[in-house]
Amino acid sequence: YWVLAKAAAMQHGMDSFHKAMGSSWKNIISIGDSEIERDAIKRVASSYIRSQAAAGAKTILGPTFETTTPAGHVQRLRMKVLKLLDEPSAEEINAQLLILTSWLPYIISLDDGLSEALAASDNDRQLCKLHRQITGRRDRLSWKELADSDE
Repeated sequence: YWVLAKAAAMQHGMDSFHKAMGSSWKNIISIGDSEIERDAIKRVASSYIRSQAAAGAKTILGPTFETTTPAGHVQRLRMKVLKLLDEPSAEEINAQLLILTSWLPYIISLDDGLSEALAASDNDRQLCKLHRQITGRRDRLSWKELADSDE
């Protein structure tokens, strides 16, 4: 039920925004702490790309969705999803905000989809791996140092 409700709200927001802009969907960025949000945005992106497909067109599903429109154009939709920590402490929220501040420009400019999750705040290795995937940089990150930061 909650996935469907969230998907309906997201669909309405995306439709309204793109109608006002007069543009097709090209990128969707969803950042949140719920699996419901992840599942809902996948449902919305899949529904949209299928609605754009020509009859019989091959459709590739996420996180980079692609199909051919009835006019013969290739339509790509890059779904960029980052799931945050479940029930974070105040220090974990601070760490996540610092991470997102540095990652957001990279996520926005990424020409592909992304579907990743921050698994646990005791896993610096996973954090560094994800940081490298998103930014291309090999910085040494530490959850503890980020959580204790005054920035």
